[in-house]
This record gives sequence, C-alpha cells and structure tokens, in this order.
Amino acid sequence: MKSPKKLDLYPPLLMTMTGIPTFSVLEKFVEVFSGHYPDTRTHHLGIKEQIILIFLKLKQDLSFAILPIFFFKFYCKTCRFIYITNIPLIVSILKHILYWTTRYEILNNIPYCFEKFIKTRVVLDCTEISGQRSKCLTCRIKVYIYIYFEILNWYFSWWFNYLY
Repeated sequence: MKSPKKLDLYPPLLMTMTGIPTFSVLEKFVEVFSGHYPDTRTHHLGIKEQIILIFLKLKQDLSFAILPIFFFKFYCKTCRFIYITNIPLIVSILKHILYWTTRYEILNNIPYCFEKFIKTRVVLDCTEISGQRSKCLTCRIKVYIYIYFEILNWYFSWWFNYLY
C-alpha cells in the first residue's frame, strides 16, 4: 500500500536523511526485505516507506514525536511500533552483508604506525547514540536485557573466532 501523502525524496536528500546512497540500493533492500519478510498486515505505509522511516530514525536520531511530521496521518506510537518490530528483521538481513577481511590481508596492508598492533583486527569507533527511554520500567528492562545479551553474544562469538 502507498502512504497517504508521498514522501518526496530526491537522491541527495535520500543520502542525507537516511544514509542510503541511491534509490537502486533502497529498491534492492526493499526487494530483499519483502522476499524474506512479506508484509501480511494492512498498513497505510508500504515496506519502502517503513524502511525509510527506520533509516531516517537511525541516521538522524529523531524523536518518535518528530517522525509523524514526515509520515503524515501517523501517530508517534505507530512510528515506534514500526521501528521496534522491523529493527530485528533489518538486523537479520544486514548481518550477512558484513565482510571481515582476513588476517593475511590486514597484515599485508597495515600502516607503519600500527605495526605495534599486529594482532589488532578492528578499530571500533564507539560513538554513543542516545535513544528514547520509555516511561515504563518493564519496557526499559526488556530493552536493556536485549542489548546486553546481543553485546555478550557478539563478544563471545568474536572471542571464540579470535582464539581459533
């Protein structure tokens, strides 16, 4: 289904607002997303608009109260629901796209200033992104536990791969 009022984006605005470089990348992502997770619910917002909403929230760190300005006739609770339900689905698709370079490639291309750190494989920029906090304590605990276990899962899988 189409949104009540079309969100007009042209290529530079798409990149600035969502971080998605081109419309062809967006269309391909929509195709992959709808192939894995077909939209069975009745929405006024199509999959493409939902993905734009999610990436807009991620890139600009906008409040859920601001998002209805871009997606007309939607309440902030609707935008929050779309965001929360689709983020795990997007993560499950995007985690297969990451490419980890081999240790051999890294050692062959390491800059001179990093020669002391030959065991280093990744330099992780831990920029902090603030998010909205729910007023409901139970909801905040669920989010904290989810994030905590995702980090532990990533850490132990990384550590296991590092050892072997």
